[in-house]
Amino acid sequence: MAKDLFVRALRAIHRRVASSAAAPLLHPRVVEPVRRRFILMRLRDVLDVVDALDAAGVHVWLAGGWGVDALLGRQTRTHSDLDLAFEAEGAAQSRALEQLGRLGYRHIEHEDSAGKWLPVRICMRDRAGRTVDLLPVTIDRSATGRSTGLGPDAAGYPIDAFTVGSLGGRQVGCLSPGLQMAFHEGYKPRRIDRHDVALLGERFGLAAPPPYG
Repeated sequence: MAKDLFVRALRAIHRRVASSAAAPLLHPRVVEPVRRRFILMRLRDVLDVVDALDAAGVHVWLAGGWGVDALLGRQTRTHSDLDLAFEAEGAAQSRALEQLGRLGYRHIEHEDSAGKWLPVRICMRDRAGRTVDLLPVTIDRSATGRSTGLGPDAAGYPIDAFTVGSLGGRQVGCLSPGLQMAFHEGYKPRRIDRHDVALLGERFGLAAPPPYG
């Protein structure tokens, strides 16, 4: 209860500063560690976003920490954001942005992501500080992971890099264990990354990439 009150107070302060002349003080380098500690993306928030995008005809696959939890069929830790891969073709991106806008999310960043395999990241955030990162991907439906490998040098991610998991007792699209593990390459691991990699390795018998091993 005390933590919930504290989080609500932080959100109120953030909204007030963001709309004032002091807005430049909200530099990501200062704010992001605080946001990640106190602003949580809850399971019901995840399902609300997935349902809204599905209603707009945008099929998504959970990536990142929520994607790992979907593969395991349960929430294993707290999450500060939601990573969603979607197929970057046609009007999918514009429909996703429009639908998230109806849920109160606003576009704050569009940049290359960290990590060896990650595509462009489109960052959306609502007034409460909850964040959704949209990750546009290209899918090669004629390929499998065994024949093409993973990564941007291929024509697209192989179709078997996308699968189905479960959260809250329902099925959700998510990235495959192999692709999730590959996405942890190329950057300095955080505590939550080590947590996710350890669970993937234990459940699916996958070798951890350096520097996790």
